[in-house]
Amino acid sequence: MPVSLTFDSYGSADNPAVVLIHPFPFRAEFWSAIAPEISEAGFFVIAPNLRGCATSPSDDAGPNMDLLAADVWQLLTEQGIEQATIVGVSLGGYVTLAMLRANPEAVAGIGLIDTKVTADSLAAMRNRERIASDIITAHISVADYAEQMLPTLLSAYTHENRPDVAQKVRGWISASNPATIAWLQKAMAGRPDSSGELAKFAGSTLLIRGADDVVSKPEDFQTMVELAQNPTFIELQNCGHLPPVEDPKASAQAIITWLTNS
Repeated sequence: MPVSLTFDSYGSADNPAVVLIHPFPFRAEFWSAIAPEISEAGFFVIAPNLRGCATSPSDDAGPNMDLLAADVWQLLTEQGIEQATIVGVSLGGYVTLAMLRANPEAVAGIGLIDTKVTADSLAAMRNRERIASDIITAHISVADYAEQMLPTLLSAYTHENRPDVAQKVRGWISASNPATIAWLQKAMAGRPDSSGELAKFAGSTLLIRGADDVVSKPEDFQTMVELAQNPTFIELQNCGHLPPVEDPKASAQAIITWLTNS
């Protein structure tokens, strides 16, 4: 069963709804640098904390991407929102695609940032299972895991020129619950291929990639550009896997321009 998520919101509920879904293993605060700008452009922004993240509850349900999507749909129902544009980064992109699979008629548009539409390879699945096991058994601390993640999450430019961003990201990861990290890793490992859902979606699709991302590759985005019926592709320079915190100004501008022209 879905759980009731906590969330941050910006702007008037009378405006068109935009849902911003954070990456792994972060929280709604991930969007705090750009959500106000999006709301000021005439949108009602909701940024949920996915289950087990920040103050959102969790239960004994097994790891499942569709359950994460159901949580967000329940949140929107609780807020009286019947249709929304969904934007997600990495894990948030997987949740976005799962939401599209579950309720396509209620999706006005989708934004996929540094993510992919395909399922994990067997090697990637095994790596996620290994990380989940190491975290839950305390073989590795969350703080050490944060240090391992930082080189692949952020661009070299960010590490060299935006040390405050690296410090912020380190702190967010270090504050994560080990059980939540393990649960989310297993949910991502088990997610299905969503190529069919993207290919069937007739709405507008925004595709943003950090030019220096080593996680979501150019070929992943080429696949999505070819699948989407109405794609807009933007590559942000000097960004890695997390453009909304690495370059909030460029990320906000790209999202707002797409929203207002869709």
